[in-house]
Amino acid sequence: MHPVSSIIDESFDKKALSYYHLSLQLGLEGFSFCILDTKRNKYIGLESYRFSKIHDYPNLCDKIKEVIHKSDLLQNKYKSVSASITHNKSTLIPTALFEKSNEKNYLTFNHSLEKDEDIATDKLNNLDSLNLYALPRC
Repeated sequence: MHPVSSIIDESFDKKALSYYHLSLQLGLEGFSFCILDTKRNKYIGLESYRFSKIHDYPNLCDKIKEVIHKSDLLQNKYKSVSASITHNKSTLIPTALFEKSNEKNYLTFNHSLEKDEDIATDKLNNLDSLNLYALPRC
């Protein structure tokens, strides 16, 4: 599997990994990552992979594992790592109405959940609400 795009700055240095942040983005349509040099506040790497005929998260996980094992850039230990999942299974609940015991009811009101998905929440202080979203298990 080869990236559809790959841009690696000449300043990338494996000896400076303690300054690099790795950001991952995954979804059924593909997988991308970028590398930020936090010392210089400069992006120094970007790779993107597109997948076809991936319709569920177990197959997506298999493809991503394949990419990780083949990518020299993803074999490193970075200062920090963040990940995001691109999908539309989320809903906002005002803090005043939120009850932990009703998480599943809130999310399934607008979306159907698959058996391989869990529910996660993030508090959005500036909106005084919670973001509930489906998080696939691999």
